[in-house]
Amino acid sequence: MAMAFFREAKHRANILHFCACCGERIEASTIYFKQVGKHGENFFQRELHPQCKFLLDAYLKDCPSTDGDQFSWEDVLNYGKKEICSQCKQNKKLSIFKNRMNCNQKMPMCPTFKEKVFKEFDFNEE
Repeated sequence: MAMAFFREAKHRANILHFCACCGERIEASTIYFKQVGKHGENFFQRELHPQCKFLLDAYLKDCPSTDGDQFSWEDVLNYGKKEICSQCKQNKKLSIFKNRMNCNQKMPMCPTFKEKVFKEFDFNEE
């Protein structure tokens, strides 16, 4: 089922929000993305860190089996772990003796991930 409408805007937070993707805080005075839309009969509104929006956009672009409005946040985060964490030097150092990702960072909040995102896109400008 396609979305009846979708709108997205970049904002500077005036109050505390929580990111729909990672669940972490979006502090007042920081940049975030607000998305609103209607899917079927259901309206939605969500706030996202810039890096979580980047991750969601990449997931929707690279996973054609999703129709853009049907996905799970767990799938989005797992996609990020596969695409980003598997290439991270810090993760490779930590998992040298184990055959699994062994980093304690939450992926969207990881400094390595944020650095990659912020190099490609300037989310800090209003």
